[in-house]
Amino acid sequence: MSEIRRKLVIVGDGACGKTCLLIVFSKGTFPEVGASS
Repeated sequence: MSEIRRKLVIVGDGACGKTCLLIVFSKGTFPEVGASS
């Protein structure tokens, strides 16, 4: 089975959890330490 590649655009207000959302989807775990971007 071939790998599926997609592009994703995340839009939202500052400090609303966009980075944490991406980490959960990519790694499957919620970061214990705040990931500021």
